[in-house]
Amino acid sequence: MFATYMSKNICGKQLGSTEYDTCYKELNHGGNCYKTFGLEAEAWMQELLRQCDCQVAKATIHEDHKLKIDFWVYSADLRCNGESANKDFLPIQFTIDKNAACGLKGRDALRQGVVILFIESDDLLEWKTMSDVTLKEVVKLRIYRNFCDSVKRIEEYFERTYIKIAQPMTMLRRFEPEPIRIESQS
Repeated sequence: MFATYMSKNICGKQLGSTEYDTCYKELNHGGNCYKTFGLEAEAWMQELLRQCDCQVAKATIHEDHKLKIDFWVYSADLRCNGESANKDFLPIQFTIDKNAACGLKGRDALRQGVVILFIESDDLLEWKTMSDVTLKEVVKLRIYRNFCDSVKRIEEYFERTYIKIAQPMTMLRRFEPEPIRIESQS
C-alpha cells in the first residue's frame, strides 16, 4: 500500500498558505482541486441538494473557521421534511466521519445550534460515479431522504432542549435565489 501511494503522481496544486494546503488528487484529474476527500464530498452534497431544488449557500470564511458551519440550506425547500417550523436557513456542518458526528465535533455543533450532518462517503461516491441515470436518481433520492430525516430529528432536538438554531450574521447576496431567465420567443 505504501509503495503504491508513493508511486502516484499527485496534482499538488497549492490551495492555501501552508505547505499542506495542496490538492490530494492524482495529476490530470480534470476537475476542481480539493485538499481532502471530505471537502470534495461536501461539494458533492451541495450539488445533490441543488439538484433536489434546495437553496444552498456556502458559509463565509468566518462561519467556517469560527462557527464550524460548512453551508446553509433553506429549510422551507426541504419537501420531505413536512412543514418545517423553521423558515430560515439551517446551518449545516457536514462530515463523512461517523465517529466525528457522534463525538465532540457533533456535540459542539449541536451546542452552537448547528445541524451536524453525517452522510456515508460510499453513498455520495456511488451517486457521483453511477452511469445509469435511473439508478443515479434513486441513489440521489435515498441520500436526500437521509438528509431530510437527519435535519428533522435535529430540529426536534433543538425544540426539546431550547437550543436556538444559529442564524447568519448578515443576509448577503449569497442567500438570494438564482434569477429566473425567461427567453423571449421572437
